[in-house]
Amino acid sequence: MAERNLLKIEVTLGDEVYSEDLSSQLVSPNDLDGLNEALVNLPGKFAWWAVVESRAAAIVDQLERQLELRKAQLFINFERDLTATEGKKPTIDKIKASVRSAGVVQNLETDLEKASLALAQVKVGRQTLQMQKDCLLEVARNFRSEMEYGLTVPGTKQPSKSKRERILDKAKRDVKDVIRKQKEKKGK
Repeated sequence: MAERNLLKIEVTLGDEVYSEDLSSQLVSPNDLDGLNEALVNLPGKFAWWAVVESRAAAIVDQLERQLELRKAQLFINFERDLTATEGKKPTIDKIKASVRSAGVVQNLETDLEKASLALAQVKVGRQTLQMQKDCLLEVARNFRSEMEYGLTVPGTKQPSKSKRERILDKAKRDVKDVIRKQKEKKGK
């Protein structure tokens, strides 16, 4: 039960909440129709994760910039105020301690930690999808081998001869196309 909860990602980015159950990406189809459908749906899933990741990364970047700017502003203000109240220039450590203890800095650091965690969770989601893609391609290779050599796997439904030939042709084209794209991507 606890494992299932770990596989549910819920990320809040601004006003929007994104959630995904990664356990759905851990299942591989055991028939050609399911395999083809899963392969066809992969680009859309990758796009979704890429958009969510880019939004999460943008929020982290924005918070980092805000934090640095706010720290710089507070440093200047605390240096001026401490100099005025103490009659001498304060030490750098004293100014930095004042900046670190400022509520606005602590709030921004908390927000940055939350945003960084959200970004890390989204990256886990994309990595899981990449693993699913690799698994689906391996299953496709296995199906192709089974079809080429007339092998059958117990429990899988075998299509009629004419449908089988159509599926074989489509599967061969799909697998070759996916393998070609992978090789091109690795070559870049």
